[in-house]
Amino acid sequence: METRWTERADRSLDVIFDYYKEKSEQAANRIIGEIIDSSRRLTVFPQMAPVEPSLGNRSETFRALSVKNRYKIIYYVDAAADEIVIVTVWDCRRSPEGLTDLAK
Repeated sequence: METRWTERADRSLDVIFDYYKEKSEQAANRIIGEIIDSSRRLTVFPQMAPVEPSLGNRSETFRALSVKNRYKIIYYVDAAADEIVIVTVWDCRRSPEGLTDLAK
C-alpha cells in the first residue's frame, strides 16, 4: 500500500518546519523526520491509529496517528486506490473544533 500526502498535508509540514526553524533548523528537521517516519508505519498496518471521533460523520473513516503527543497525522485508507491518504498534520495544541474544517 502506498502513501499519498495531499497538498494540505504538505503545507502543514511546511508550516511546522518554518515554525521550528526560527528556533533551530536541527530541531525542525528532527520533528519533520519524526512525523514522516511515523507515517511510514502506516504502510505496514493502516488501521493502527484510532478513528478520529471529531471526524466521525464523514464518508471516509478518518484516523489520527499521534506523533510524540504533539501532532496527529490525519488520514484515511482508500482501499480502491490501494493507498493511504494523509489529509493533514494537526497540532494537538490547537482547538479540536478547527479539525472538522480541515478534513473537508
